Amino acid sequence: MNEELQQYLVEQYPLIFRDYNGDPKKTAMCWGIECGDGWFWIIDALCANIRDTHAHLARWSDTDIDFESPVASQIKEKFGGLRFYIDGGLKGAATDTFSMITMAESMSTRTCEHCGCPGSTTHGGWSRTECVDCRYLRQADDDDATTEHEYHARRQQVVEDVMVVLRRRGDMTK
Repeated sequence: MNEELQQYLVEQYPLIFRDYNGDPKKTAMCWGIECGDGWFWIIDALCANIRDTHAHLARWSDTDIDFESPVASQIKEKFGGLRFYIDGGLKGAATDTFSMITMAESMSTRTCEHCGCPGSTTHGGWSRTECVDCRYLRQADDDDATTEHEYHARRQQVVEDVMVVLRRRGDMTK
C-alpha cells in the first residue's frame, strides 16, 4: 500500500497500529501494510469499527473485563484476499472483533485490490482479486508502453482520489 495511505491509517488509529514499523522479531508490521491501495477503504472502515467497538465497550461496561484495543500484527494479501492479523485486546470483545475482521476479509475478495472497484478473485498461479480493467492492464504485453503507462497512471489515480476524499472529510490537512 502507498506510504501516504499507510501513514493516514497509523495516525487515525494509533492504538491499533502501535507496532507499525516495530521490531521484526515481534511483529510483521515492520514491513507495513502489504496489499494494494484498492483495499484502503476496507481497512479504514475495519479499523474505525474496531476502535469504536472497543471504546464503547470500555465506556459502558460495568465489569472488570479488559477492553484494550487489539494491535495489528500483520496486514497483507494472501490467496487473493485481505488478511488482517491482530494481537491482544480481545478479552470481552473477541466475537465482535473477529466478526468484523471476517467481514472485511470477505469484502476484499469482491473488491479490486488495485483500484477498489468491484472485482473477482482468479486462481491459477497467483490468486488475485481484480476488476476487469486492472486485470486487462496487468496482463497486457510488457512491450506495450502505452498500456504500461495506463496501468501505472490508474494506480496513481487511486491514491490521489483517496487523498481528495480524506481532505474533504477533514481527515487530512495536506
